[in-house]
Order: sequence, then C-alpha cells, then structure tokens
Amino acid sequence: MTIYKAVKLRKLVAVLLSHGFVVIEGSNHTKYYCNEHQATIILPRHKNVSPGVVKNTTNLLVKTCGLNEQYLLKVL
Repeated sequence: MTIYKAVKLRKLVAVLLSHGFVVIEGSNHTKYYCNEHQATIILPRHKNVSPGVVKNTTNLLVKTCGLNEQYLLKVL
C-alpha cells in the first residue's frame, strides 16, 4: 500500500511540465494538457495539494504516460 502525502503545487507542476504538459488557465483551477498522450489534469490553485489529488494525479500519469509510480513518489 502506497502512502501519499501533501506536496507543494510547484513541485507537481514542475513534474507535469517536464513531461510535456502545457498550461491552460481556468477560473478556479488550472488545466494541464499533454497532446502526446491526450491527457488532461486539473489542479486547484492552492499552495499545497492534498494527498487525494496527488494520488489521482500520480495514477493518471502512470496509466496514460507510462511513468513509474515509484519515480513519481520519489520526485514529489
């Protein structure tokens, strides 16, 4: 069982941008879209991202982009 922790938004955004996601600004949330993998991730604009959001984002990156979950947890 993997334990997820809250992380800073800028760390999560840095990982997304380094893997080809681009920013699409919204009103309350920011969308990150990857044209290569046809994936969209929506994140709130808080300084800290909750463990649930980190878990969902990590799972989406693993399934759609083929990234290693252990790598993502180590980076975050």
